[in-house]
Amino acid sequence: MKGETHWIIPDGFIPPESSGSLTSHEAICVLNCHEEDANLAITVYFEDRPPLEGMSETVHGKRTKHIRTSSLHRSGERIPEN
Repeated sequence: MKGETHWIIPDGFIPPESSGSLTSHEAICVLNCHEEDANLAITVYFEDRPPLEGMSETVHGKRTKHIRTSSLHRSGERIPEN
């Protein structure tokens, strides 16, 4: 049995400054229930520019992974703050 192959995650705002002593962040939390690794292809859409495509992450089998959106990149291009 295969899991889902397409997810839509709304929001993802990266604040320019943190409030308090912890660094503010957004994350994509993924659970891989299968034995084999899950290879993710990530596309980020914007309201004022073309999408940022071609980012990838791997979630090992029977594991979770919390992917900070500020760590995603493609050829040095990142999701901008604010």
